[in-house]
Amino acid sequence: MIQQGAAIDASAVELRGLDVETLGVAELTANLKGVDGLVIAVGFVPGNPFKMTAAAQAVDNVGTVKLIDAAKVNPNPNPQP
Repeated sequence: MIQQGAAIDASAVELRGLDVETLGVAELTANLKGVDGLVIAVGFVPGNPFKMTAAAQAVDNVGTVKLIDAAKVNPNPNPQP
């Protein structure tokens, strides 16, 4: 789910939804091409994080690692100081 809050100025931000569970690193890399920054806000576990199910593991752990790996492939060529 992608939402913009009223108190958040997102006029210079493009929000993208990425399915970290089903997309592979190559597909995530393609989706991140040209991106200057990345905020990872995934979460599957609605309750106890110590009792993760396979689906939660696929999103919260494996999916996050894939997204980070994809971000490393296309580093920002013009980092801001």
